[in-house]
Amino acid sequence: MTFDEALRELGIDAGADAPSVRRAYLRAARRHSPERDPEGFLRVRQALECVSAELGSGQSSGRPARPEPDGAEPPADALEPSAVEARAADTADDAAAPPPRVESEERIAAGRRAARARPDSADAWEELVDALESAGHTDEAAQALCDAERAGAPGFAERILYDVPERASPELLCRAERATSPWLRLAAAAALRQRGETVRAAKILTGLLADADDGSLPPPVVWGYLDTLQALLAAREHDAALGLRDGLAREFAPGSELAVLAPHAERWALANELLAVYPFVPPPLWSPLLAPLAARPQGPAEREVRAFAAERPLVAAHLAHELEHRAPALFATFGAALAPPEPAWQSWARRAPRNVVILGWVLALLLMAGFWAAMSRGPDLVEPERVPGEAPAGEGR
Repeated sequence: MTFDEALRELGIDAGADAPSVRRAYLRAARRHSPERDPEGFLRVRQALECVSAELGSGQSSGRPARPEPDGAEPPADALEPSAVEARAADTADDAAAPPPRVESEERIAAGRRAARARPDSADAWEELVDALESAGHTDEAAQALCDAERAGAPGFAERILYDVPERASPELLCRAERATSPWLRLAAAAALRQRGETVRAAKILTGLLADADDGSLPPPVVWGYLDTLQALLAAREHDAALGLRDGLAREFAPGSELAVLAPHAERWALANELLAVYPFVPPPLWSPLLAPLAARPQGPAEREVRAFAAERPLVAAHLAHELEHRAPALFATFGAALAPPEPAWQSWARRAPRNVVILGWVLALLLMAGFWAAMSRGPDLVEPERVPGEAPAGEGR
């Protein structure tokens, strides 16, 4: 889903701020209840995640600045003198209007009265949650969601599990985990994954895959499956990750739609490579090898792998061999870092073979020159031994 499609799904413009996006999501979730329209509810969730990601990226996303709403006041320096005078003349009328804070408090109070009068009405609770969100009371809004679910208002269980999983009660999690609705079970798995209970979430997803008959999952759901698989790998829960991988294998069969969908296919391939080399990876290297799957910067991970290879070169060489044969993508990333550092003389000999040859010829020439010098001198003349008292040879008597 693109950013423009997400804006159309929520019914907002590109300059909406975070509270406006939140209110639009609440209205859209009310129209597309998980029980009545599960596919529409998934579209709304995906639209919220897309727009929230754009808002989180800020100006770097290239979004246009928020346009001024209709009727907004221009800057003070752009006002004509006559307009300033006219505005001063209407000061008394403006002072009679209640401030925005008073309006928010009145709206919140009205929402609370409606929720008490009709505790099983989803609309009454939605109005209260919307008023609290508009006023910036996020904690009270989350508590209102929990109160609405306990009061029996429909459609709030999924909202709690997706939006405020830390506030989900154990009873709600158990009920959602055993629900017949697959959408409520998906919401329970998402909440458990965010709470760190990845093995429990994987059991729910594996059961859903076993119950699926058509073998086709929408991409937002598959993204949640892959997130759970990644969390299992990060926690080194090998058996649970294998079970979830085997259940997902049908979705990523060759020729399927997901097998050629770039983001999902790449994560699926990396997860399979990590599971293939899991028995050969020492614990200190498991976190660096997860960097490509988690989309983390690979520079620090390569430095950790290189430092490990310098300390334990034999283990690193064995791991490099296994990566080369079982995980080609990981080997392309970390193969060079796993190679042990060469000694200085070996590195010099490898990088400068011509110098070695030249040095050999120089030594050979020096040896030959010494040999020829020794041969050219000839035998040395030995002086005969003199008898004591005898004059040296060649001298007269």
